[in-house]
Amino acid sequence: MGAVLASALGDVRASTQCEYTIPQNNSVDLAAVKVFIDKTSLALARVADADACDPKTGGFHYDVPLDGAHQPHSIILCPASCAFDLLHTIRVACN
Repeated sequence: MGAVLASALGDVRASTQCEYTIPQNNSVDLAAVKVFIDKTSLALARVADADACDPKTGGFHYDVPLDGAHQPHSIILCPASCAFDLLHTIRVACN
């Protein structure tokens, strides 16, 4: 199912938006999702929520807590990562 998530988030590569919809009804382990800058191994840190975003290093978080009680609907880039995304591409991996 990782291919389904990667395919559905394919628009991430050419987009400058900061929030990406997660396809529902998938079996992807969202705790294992990694978000990368360009084709490098530079993975963004997953943080708990917008308040935990580092103003310099950025990161990403889900729209709701990843605590088992909620089903996230989107990946949201922290402001610093979103600003960086204006110049680079973002890719998502599930392993």
